[in-house]
Amino acid sequence: MLVTVGSLNIDHVYQVEEISRPGETIHTIDYAKFSGGKGLNQSVAAARAGAEVKHLGCIGQEGRFLADLLAESGVDVSEVLVRENIASGHAIIQVNRAGENSIFIYGGANQTVEAAQLAGVLDGQAQPGWVLFQNETSEVPEMMHLAAERGWSVAYNPAPMADDLAANFPLDKVSVLFVNQLEGEELTGSNHAERIAGHLLNHYPDMAVVVTRGADGAYCGSAQGAITVDGIAVRPVDTTGAGDTFIGYFMAGFMKSGSAETALALANCAAAVCVTRAGAAASIPYAAELDDQAAPPQE
Repeated sequence: MLVTVGSLNIDHVYQVEEISRPGETIHTIDYAKFSGGKGLNQSVAAARAGAEVKHLGCIGQEGRFLADLLAESGVDVSEVLVRENIASGHAIIQVNRAGENSIFIYGGANQTVEAAQLAGVLDGQAQPGWVLFQNETSEVPEMMHLAAERGWSVAYNPAPMADDLAANFPLDKVSVLFVNQLEGEELTGSNHAERIAGHLLNHYPDMAVVVTRGADGAYCGSAQGAITVDGIAVRPVDTTGAGDTFIGYFMAGFMKSGSAETALALANCAAAVCVTRAGAAASIPYAAELDDQAAPPQE
């Protein structure tokens, strides 16, 4: 089982010619409201890829449709709690003609998640599995410790990046770390995938480091070696949710096969499909929609 401790957001998406600069007022081309949040997206992706997923998170009264979407995608929502007197998390997203985005987030009910809630979930399972975290909910370091202490494997996507991440988060408890090149550069000083992974493996040799490279594909480095997949050429519509789709599909593929090589190719293919569609959760494909020809890994 995969337990995702993650955010549940209402995404307000504005199509623009160019992303606004400080002090600039612009007209939008279009507006739409979507279900989102890194946690929700990753849960949906893993479930649509075929994994058994339980989502742990919090919403406000107006966010009940977020739990409905999770359930429709096959996610167990018994640990999605509705909070009184606080709004659901939400995001304001600008998407330009090239499909690039700019995002800011209000945490809302996402910041009321408690470690005790996760303890109850993990203690109720007969066999340990995986717990997946991001940085859009409260008490993440405490819950990472808690999961590891109970024998669960920890996967972590440190986004949005936190200050002094290595000092304040137990990266030594992480079995799989997902970063994009910008996040990797913040952690290591390099935006080169191999160097990012090499730096982190020097400090955390038991970790697998997965670096997403946008249109250039992805890289995975671990004590077992390195794997690279090239990007798949598509016409991008909206890159929102592509990284989350990759993570959810990677986790589903890795849990099923035990192979980082298989998981990387599957995730790369799913992310390529995702960017051809608008929205975050709305753009995440089901496994049956994927092309049979995922990019072959290269040693």
